[in-house]
Amino acid sequence: MKTLRYSIIAIGFITFGLTRPASAQYAPYNMSVAASAVIQEQPPRITLSWLQDDSAISYSVYRREAPGDQWAKQKSVGKSLTWTDTTVQAGIEYEYYISKSWRLGKTTGLPGQGYLATGINVQAEETRGTVDLIVDDTFAVDLKTELSRLVSDMQADGWSVIRHDVNRSDSVEKIRAMIINDYQNDATVRSVFLFGHVPVPYSGFLNPDGHPNHYGAWPADIYYADMSGDYTDDASDDNSLQSVAANVNVPGDGKFDQTAVGGSIELESGRVDMWNMPSFTKSEKELLRQYLNKDHAFRIGTLKAPTRAFLSDNFGTYGGGFAASGWRNFPNLVGMNNITVGGSGSWFTTLDTAAYLWAYGCGGGSFNSCGGIGGTIDFAKTESRAIFSMLFGSYFGDWNDQDNILRAPLANDMTLTNCWAGRPQWYFHPMAMGHSTGYCTRLTQNNVGDYDPGYGAGLVHIALMGDPTLRETFPNPPSSYPSMSATVVDAGHAVNLNWMILTPTDGFDVYRAHHKGDPFVLLNSIPVPVAQYTDSLPFPDSNIYVIRAVNKAGGTRGSYYVAGQASSPVVATHLADVASTIAVNAGMRVSYDGPLVSVSLVSQSSLPGRLSLYDIAGREVHVIANEVIGQGMHNYILDTRNQTLSSGLYFVRFVAPDEQEITKLILDR
Repeated sequence: MKTLRYSIIAIGFITFGLTRPASAQYAPYNMSVAASAVIQEQPPRITLSWLQDDSAISYSVYRREAPGDQWAKQKSVGKSLTWTDTTVQAGIEYEYYISKSWRLGKTTGLPGQGYLATGINVQAEETRGTVDLIVDDTFAVDLKTELSRLVSDMQADGWSVIRHDVNRSDSVEKIRAMIINDYQNDATVRSVFLFGHVPVPYSGFLNPDGHPNHYGAWPADIYYADMSGDYTDDASDDNSLQSVAANVNVPGDGKFDQTAVGGSIELESGRVDMWNMPSFTKSEKELLRQYLNKDHAFRIGTLKAPTRAFLSDNFGTYGGGFAASGWRNFPNLVGMNNITVGGSGSWFTTLDTAAYLWAYGCGGGSFNSCGGIGGTIDFAKTESRAIFSMLFGSYFGDWNDQDNILRAPLANDMTLTNCWAGRPQWYFHPMAMGHSTGYCTRLTQNNVGDYDPGYGAGLVHIALMGDPTLRETFPNPPSSYPSMSATVVDAGHAVNLNWMILTPTDGFDVYRAHHKGDPFVLLNSIPVPVAQYTDSLPFPDSNIYVIRAVNKAGGTRGSYYVAGQASSPVVATHLADVASTIAVNAGMRVSYDGPLVSVSLVSQSSLPGRLSLYDIAGREVHVIANEVIGQGMHNYILDTRNQTLSSGLYFVRFVAPDEQEITKLILDR
């Protein structure tokens, strides 16, 4: 990791209460392309459109399939406000970048950007990886029930969880070493969730808000997400000695020297910290409990907001168009026609009575206020009914101080995340396709040119306040299927699972674990459309099953499948050992001649099916066919010379929505 030290000396933000000049009120809009998408399934196509900007000279459209890939130019469309991509395929997530050149008065050739994430019927992310849950032990006992429920909620959503309880007196080096150890020993570790007043790292020589007296080290939770960086504490800068005391950075003081780490962050991260918030009548413990309760409520669908966004820009052209973080994200997240724009003083008058999924506000600030928005005391006395929010203004991006306004929204009854969005710009557009807040945080932290970086990109201060595992959509959990049962059948060689369908769904995924505490493995290749499933390869001693409803989400702006939370587990034990039993199935014949495996299959219907090879542990090791298999006889050949398969016992399994066949195969390599 490259160490970068420099001073950002810019014109300071105007003090609290600034209202934007009317003549400049559209500047962040001019610097953005407010774009959304409409999908069509047959034939597959995606139509992009964007709001009119009279200052625009021309637009160009770029596309790629994943962050990190090169943007491929698709079309220059002049002043057109729409373009249709006819080369897309279902099942693939696409990202689009729309570039705009524009002229405003005598200023010409300025760039504007817009970004979208979309796709058609993109498959569900079945497993999300492992989250390191780092808990401040101050209230670990008092919040035991709520923290256990949080772990269960994350596990039900496809996460594995490693929990560490830490003390407020622990060094940041000790805590980071725990996370690095987990990361090095478990390749699935993906996210770190800091809960409570976990010791706060400080790093750098920077003042991204431009104030000379705010230069030095800032809070840097990015330290806990950086698994490879080398952090030192041996530098000082005379400028920082004139700063706010907390920012002064001198050798050996426990504050690190690194200022820029963009492009090297491995983990997604977020923090929920209610320390030192006296403006709120509830104690720190009760504010943390309240957050855990609303986090759970959002996951199960009892806390919700209409799909719309609110934007209050109290800066305009000042500083480079900070509100572009709203204009670039909201059309993709909620739709172009679902954005409400409010002026100075409108934040609480709007959000106190009406709920919004997203909100952005900016204005001249202090540690506990944001001009044109309000102060921490307003968040304590008045509701701010936005699930996900962004705020921006001077000083409060340095969030580890009393009554800091960046943390304040998380202390009310509804808001779950907040961030300092403006220096740099934030990129939440992938949440439209089911990605998490932590995913977007890491995307923003690592952005040093992939997207429009903006002022402050790649610096250590970029941090999410909130749960990094949250997404925009959580289908209601199928834990309301109380009749789910597991019955041993076929002379002890199989398990029938049955459940009731109480709410509409697009299908179910079935998972099995061998023993309690083992990871659950997906058994079906396509969602099961009925309330029944037969496991023909159970373990003889113990089998634990859960189901997850699979629903299509995203709507017309982009569709993807998302698996709901898991049901309560059911257990089946004391089965026959299928590994030592010959199974003969009338519908499928398997033969092995040297390196070639021949499979003859009689399908009873014309439906999507999957023909696969499984090892003795029940893991799919090779897909022979995954297609619509017509009714009648079909023959397949598997050349084992092209596969990394060892000698031993395998199973050939055919699965379709209304039938399943399995036959044993012994390979002698």
